[in-house]
Amino acid sequence: MRKPLFFDPANRLALACFEASRAWFDGEKSCAEAVQKNCELPREKFKDFLSIWGLARTAPKNRRDELAPKLAQIRIEDPSDLGSEAFSSFVEKLYEDRLTTGRPYSMVSKYLFCKNPLKFSPYDRYARRALYERGELTRDAGYVAFLKAFESFHTDVSEDLKKASLTRDMFAIDDKQFDTEREFSRRVADKYLMLLGGFGEYRMAAEVNKAKCRFPSETVSRFS
Repeated sequence: MRKPLFFDPANRLALACFEASRAWFDGEKSCAEAVQKNCELPREKFKDFLSIWGLARTAPKNRRDELAPKLAQIRIEDPSDLGSEAFSSFVEKLYEDRLTTGRPYSMVSKYLFCKNPLKFSPYDRYARRALYERGELTRDAGYVAFLKAFESFHTDVSEDLKKASLTRDMFAIDDKQFDTEREFSRRVADKYLMLLGGFGEYRMAAEVNKAKCRFPSETVSRFS
């Protein structure tokens, strides 16, 4: 039997707002700061990176000491640099060398996101599926096309947040909030795409429900 939720998970935009703050301050933020501070993550920090982004199963334990410094070699600073042949070859070689057993672009995208959350976005199956079903992405589209589609989706989400009067301060957690509305809306867009792409609403809502007492009481009351 499911534990009762304090709000209706069918309100996907609100759910994405709650989860954006919870996930950011419960791990994503510290992970991003670690990557920005140390391009090559120490062993334990790299383990945290894999865990937070659900990548542990795609990174063989006996190859992680090789994988971490490989990711640190990425010098991409702007999405416009992603189309180079050298970058594509680098990413594919991660798989060819068996440093990762999953889609290397998913892992690389999350590393790039940690380096600059305002320019890059995580690339995963839920987000790809959602953008494909919206007609903004083809099945064989790569990360460059995905980012372009994400920016368009983010623009729509930003407008939806404004219309619904949903702001970063409303979803502060433990009295901590995103530095800017843009940071907030980008993370909301990512979580919203996950839901649209098939990530379970109750699965996400269950995590938010555990953090209920950490959000402003006014916000909790509004959605209860």
